[in-house]
Amino acid sequence: GDHFGEYIHPERGLIDAHGLTDTNWAALAADVGDPDQQASAWERVRDEAGFYYGGVPTGIATRPDSYEEWEFTHSGHRHDLAAMGRVWYVECWARARMADGKGIAASLQRVARIGEDNGYYWRERYHPPDGTPAGPNTYCEYPANLIRIVHRFLLGTQLELDGSLILKPNVPSSFWAAGFGQSIVWRDRKLDYRMARSGIEGQYAGKSAQRLRVRLERGIDSKPYVLAIEGRQPAPPRVEGGCLVLDLPPSTESAAFSCAPLRP
Repeated sequence: GDHFGEYIHPERGLIDAHGLTDTNWAALAADVGDPDQQASAWERVRDEAGFYYGGVPTGIATRPDSYEEWEFTHSGHRHDLAAMGRVWYVECWARARMADGKGIAASLQRVARIGEDNGYYWRERYHPPDGTPAGPNTYCEYPANLIRIVHRFLLGTQLELDGSLILKPNVPSSFWAAGFGQSIVWRDRKLDYRMARSGIEGQYAGKSAQRLRVRLERGIDSKPYVLAIEGRQPAPPRVEGGCLVLDLPPSTESAAFSCAPLRP
């Protein structure tokens, strides 16, 4: 129908009696289903408040009270019917695939507020309906995933096997209007960058050349782009897979660079 079922039981068949479940987030995150199926599921889950137990992202199902005894390995043991960092991660992965930067930022702010209210500690899980905390305090899953979600899904930072660095942000439009960026240090390299609607600028220092693949707010159109490195203009950046490809030369000291559309 308009969403993905939860699981297939060997004797009872399709199980889909617990409202919407994290299977929908997983399907969207892992690119399961055809475009129409994904669009239908996305319309159902994207603003579904039932996944947030007491405001905490993200719960297993929107009707956790409906699970029956036969669905548990140990009778009465409902500990996993909770909001947990692992489910939150899959939700944000799905939102990144659906280009929902606003939703990613909102969920990050929810989790950050929970940590702030508890001295920047998180619990292992939060039970429905009111988000009652459970499990050990200072549990690492929420803060660890918060860091991963900021880097991988919000800022779209990814190191590739060929040594290139990808920057494909999924951020709200307000980020592009105000400008945003970060400082990344890896191996013998350091990159400071800032992105905005006008393009990208920053500084790079490293013993070897570095390839950047950059996606801007509205994608890469046919207009020419200008790359400047320390005031010089090498060959214009090429476009591959909807990204600008910038080749930054080695530099023992931070070398300034910028890339923006050619102004008429």
